[in-house]
Amino acid sequence: MVREARSVNQECLWTPNKALHIPDELLVGMEHELGADGPGVVALSNVVDPQFLSSMLVEMANPAAVSWRDAGSTYVNGRGIEVVQNHDVFALKAGGDFEPIWNVPCMAQLAIETEDFVQSLNGRYPSLEQWRADEMAYHRYYNPDVGLSYHRDNLRFTGLIVVITISGESDFQVVDRAPLEWTFDEATERELITAWDVHNEWVIPTKPGDMVITRATGLQSWMTKEHNPEHAVMNVRDLPRISFMVRANSRPADQKYGFTYNNWPD
Repeated sequence: MVREARSVNQECLWTPNKALHIPDELLVGMEHELGADGPGVVALSNVVDPQFLSSMLVEMANPAAVSWRDAGSTYVNGRGIEVVQNHDVFALKAGGDFEPIWNVPCMAQLAIETEDFVQSLNGRYPSLEQWRADEMAYHRYYNPDVGLSYHRDNLRFTGLIVVITISGESDFQVVDRAPLEWTFDEATERELITAWDVHNEWVIPTKPGDMVITRATGLQSWMTKEHNPEHAVMNVRDLPRISFMVRANSRPADQKYGFTYNNWPD
């Protein structure tokens, strides 16, 4: 993402060359975790330099650089699942106004390093060779029980989705389940799933500096939308929990798909 932002990296408050440190031994087992028999998620602990995290928090505290939008809502998605969001958002898009990106050089540096890391996995997954991050975002969760309930990421997001915890602790949860019962919801005039057959559930505790990677559309040719893992952010033990997310987008010019960016037309 924002390759042009390499020129602003020197303005980041943190001076060493690299923020991410991901030794090869952390990637052992990745193919299984992201494969057909795995949960579709890989957790990598302590991969961001703590001093860099501190610089990000200083940068984030500047209201002229980071302006939060309350994205809290409850809605029924296209699959008939009630989704609960309890978080604020600050999001920037690669194709938008570059001025807000210049104001967050540490955030931009982490986005670029994350993109480099994802592309470096092309030996395992050839589809990632041309992977380009289309957006970078902060999510600030303010509810101790449910930060973001179970959902699947939009099909337009491709390859891998990367989430890094900046501050706070919570559980990143993944579930393998099938719907059992539905009811008609008069408020939304849609069928709503009310009961599930849960086959398996994975709980991944996360803390500052941890990275979570989830598979997304097209990572491998056999994958369908059902292979995008259903995941949630739960049990926020240290408020606020702030995460950083980077995603690629197969339709980057689309302006009307339900996401709001601080540097992109509404």
